Amino acid sequence: MRIPDVLNTIVDRKREITYHIMAYRPLTREEMALALRQYWAQKGSLKVEPGSTVTIVSVIGDDD
Repeated sequence: MRIPDVLNTIVDRKREITYHIMAYRPLTREEMALALRQYWAQKGSLKVEPGSTVTIVSVIGDDD
């Protein structure tokens, strides 16, 4: 399996957190929101400091 190499970025301006979502293709806003929901479902109540950058690796767009 190849590694996702397309960077998709979404910024939570309220919390000042930048999310870099690595995927196999450019993602729609809905797909980025899905990746974020999945991330938070796995992480639970983990605190992310304001001003942080979070990198998420997604399998969205992998047609193999």
